[in-house]
Amino acid sequence: MHACFLLQYLDYEQYKSIGKEATTNLSLAMVVVSVIILLNIVNPMASGLVVLSVGLVVMNIVGFMHWWSLNIDSITVIMLVLALGLSVDYSAHVAHGNGL
Repeated sequence: MHACFLLQYLDYEQYKSIGKEATTNLSLAMVVVSVIILLNIVNPMASGLVVLSVGLVVMNIVGFMHWWSLNIDSITVIMLVLALGLSVDYSAHVAHGNGL
């Protein structure tokens, strides 16, 4: 019985700080992605659309996480940052391929 009680609080420290860490990680990733996009895509309109698209993808995923009742934990934060990176690749290729 004592071990079961302790297992409830095993990850307490992680869940205590995960909101701040998630915000920090996603914000820093978005800033770095924006700078790289603005430096590598010549057309400012295309750069802005790609940055907007990436931001909207992350916002959309966070919104669906709410409706799917997913908790913000270390795995979901890693997946959000990974989704941000994949959406950059796709959005940049679409913008470049359409001649924007």
